[in-house]
Amino acid sequence: MSIEINLNDHVATITFNDKQEVFSVETSNQLSAVVEELELSSRVDVVILEHAENAGGKWASLNSVQSPTNERYAEIRELSAGIQAIAALRQPVIATCAGDLQGPGMELYLAADIRFAELNSTFRMSEAAEDRLPMSGAGQRLVRAVGRAQALRMLLLGSPMDVEEAFRIGLISSSSNTTLAEAQLAGEEIASRGPLAVRTFKEALHKGAEMTLEQALQYELDLTILLQSTEDRKEGVDAFLEKRTPDFRAR
Repeated sequence: MSIEINLNDHVATITFNDKQEVFSVETSNQLSAVVEELELSSRVDVVILEHAENAGGKWASLNSVQSPTNERYAEIRELSAGIQAIAALRQPVIATCAGDLQGPGMELYLAADIRFAELNSTFRMSEAAEDRLPMSGAGQRLVRAVGRAQALRMLLLGSPMDVEEAFRIGLISSSSNTTLAEAQLAGEEIASRGPLAVRTFKEALHKGAEMTLEQALQYELDLTILLQSTEDRKEGVDAFLEKRTPDFRAR
């Protein structure tokens, strides 16, 4: 699979050039390399995953049944590393889809922070029918996105879900026939904000979800105080007072 990155006004778009039937270790390694490049770039404030369904509907290593071994465990870790890297990005990630999502494509989609879908999209967690669990954390991300009852419904029944139901339960943010344009507009809007504040928002919400409310409130307060000392914070205040567009530098 060939993966491309296009950068426009601090928004990086990851494109899968062709639709794959299977998600391989090679694809995972390519995705990990892309993420490393994005992490090191000071020019990227938002990441868009274009057409998550093109990542594939099946895992390459699941074509045959193998006994659990250390080598098998290492292979599964390597196979899922690319999607885990997307989920761990500091920048906000927006995903789009236009078709049937299941398997690795669905796992990649769930690794995003904001999810848009074309009207013809369907969503399915087919793992139980194949007598296995998700490979890259989709079960845990799904329950955090839609709640335990809806997650169990999707995981245990494995039935395709349309966009109306996906929106109702909170799996997707919106649906239309122009999701790529919507994702780009959303990316540009987020990129116009202070990059440190945006990344800190993501960190506060993701890490705070694993804490008690009291711990999460304290953590958010600590991050707020840290942001007050940044150059971007001063630039934001100055720009507001001077009635001009702020020039954020992520420092």
